[in-house]
Amino acid sequence: MSLEADGFAVLLPDAQRWRESNIMKIPNANLLGDLGGSNHLGGRLWRLPPYSANTWHKHVDSWELYFLLEGLGRMRVGKNTITHP
Repeated sequence: MSLEADGFAVLLPDAQRWRESNIMKIPNANLLGDLGGSNHLGGRLWRLPPYSANTWHKHVDSWELYFLLEGLGRMRVGKNTITHP
């Protein structure tokens, strides 16, 4: 699932195991799961179409990693809304 060399891995999007989410049917890949996983950090790559949104959800004892490849991203964290770029 990745190219490994000299202590790092390159995860290529086309080499990931993509699946549709149960509720939204949006393609996603579990990036950290392919690297052995983590109990407190999630890393999933989502292919959200324009003008779409993920479901509102809450994590009590974990963190998630988000990165935006293109377009406009908006995320709610507590009572704050973060918009980028």
